Amino acid sequence: MGTDDPDGPAARCAESKQKAQERRVADVECGNVERDAPLGVHQARYVILSVQRGSLQEKLTVVPHPPRLTWNFWLFTFAALWLLLFAILIAWRGADLPQMRLLSLWIATFVFTGALIGFATPWAWSYVFQNISASVVGPLSVAFLATCASGFAQPLSRLRRITEWLCYTLLATYVAISLVGTAGVVTLRFDPIPFVEGSAGLVSVGAAVLMAVLCGLLAIAASGGVERQRAIWTLVPLAAFFSFSS
Repeated sequence: MGTDDPDGPAARCAESKQKAQERRVADVECGNVERDAPLGVHQARYVILSVQRGSLQEKLTVVPHPPRLTWNFWLFTFAALWLLLFAILIAWRGADLPQMRLLSLWIATFVFTGALIGFATPWAWSYVFQNISASVVGPLSVAFLATCASGFAQPLSRLRRITEWLCYTLLATYVAISLVGTAGVVTLRFDPIPFVEGSAGLVSVGAAVLMAVLCGLLAIAASGGVERQRAIWTLVPLAAFFSFSS
């Protein structure tokens, strides 16, 4: 059943969809900027967006508001400081062990990388840098588990070497896909959605996490005595973290 009413619901729906599809940001104007905002948040009293719909030019005024510091912000801050304390203790007590030095470095990197997510800046290059860093640091943290596992029960068996290098290969694939997606977001020369949210990246990073966990399990199985206890204490929490977070 159809209708030819130009002012009917169907016509209004079609016009709304067309307006959403044709809207493009052409110009951004900021006024009354406060650069000394707390926590590095870039505040502006208003932002004027010049948009175009067909042959019409419109201006929209957006008023941003600073984020509210809720209880989860302070909980994350306390957890970050607590993790940094553990990183310092591990580096101090286990400075002679390469696995402990890697663990301390991974914890510190994890804390500082997560601390940058909630900050806003007035510079576009900083968001590009954050996206590239997230595309690289995340896979490196997974690679740390495989690298740390290779430090136990040496020399490595053939199965452990194959599993480790397969993990690195899958992580490299994921990094390449993520960087291509970031380039698409920055340049807008191609659609970045298949790279940013596609199944190829999810499959590669999921398989890499599985290989890293397998590296840890093989390292625990090949260890013995005090070394096995240290391997369990080091590798099991990391494997559980990556398994639940992925």
